[in-house]
Amino acid sequence: MKEECNLSIKVVSRLPVTRRGKPSETSRLGMDYLKNCIFVGESEFDINMRRSRGWSPRGSKSITETPSTKATSHTVLGAISAIGVVNMKLRVWKFEEKEGKHYLQFISDTMNIMDEFSEMKGYFIIMDNAPIHVPEIIDPIIMQRGYTSVYLPPYSPELKLIAQFWSIIKAKLRRTKLSDIETLITRIIEASEAVPIVHLENIIQHSVNQFEKCQNSQK
Repeated sequence: MKEECNLSIKVVSRLPVTRRGKPSETSRLGMDYLKNCIFVGESEFDINMRRSRGWSPRGSKSITETPSTKATSHTVLGAISAIGVVNMKLRVWKFEEKEGKHYLQFISDTMNIMDEFSEMKGYFIIMDNAPIHVPEIIDPIIMQRGYTSVYLPPYSPELKLIAQFWSIIKAKLRRTKLSDIETLITRIIEASEAVPIVHLENIIQHSVNQFEKCQNSQK
């Protein structure tokens, strides 16, 4: 096809149209990433997300149209487990909202969903050590509901497996531009629902395989 159509692959240029737990503690806590954990995190998305490479005639730029050169960035919160995507929510910014309130609400909404499934009772809720994740505020709320909060150690990207999940979602978003009847959040939800369970299991297993490496780095 490359020769017949005189195409070469290159970096895409955008053209606007008229943005505390440790690995060593897991067995002692009875925590099993594949059996009794959910993983909570957030990521930034915008409508300008496109593939970074694309086809075009040789000697010309690969260009994709985007609604604007500088799109508004949206924060999406997610909770996943080995049995599927538990919750997904677009953060709606409110000028007077106290920092971290949106995260507490998301945790509460996620536990409401978990309460509907008896097999998820007593699950561990895994999150990173972001400044808005204040244990003194979050832990009592989670414990009262019968769950356990666990915070990842700092500088441990290998254990922050939800970041890999976000990468999969963003890759799906970049494939085609939004249609006239789609919104960013509907595309994100559609993409998250299309992630096979086996992919979630593989992401989690990869993180489990990094436990020893992270444990040694903390010594």
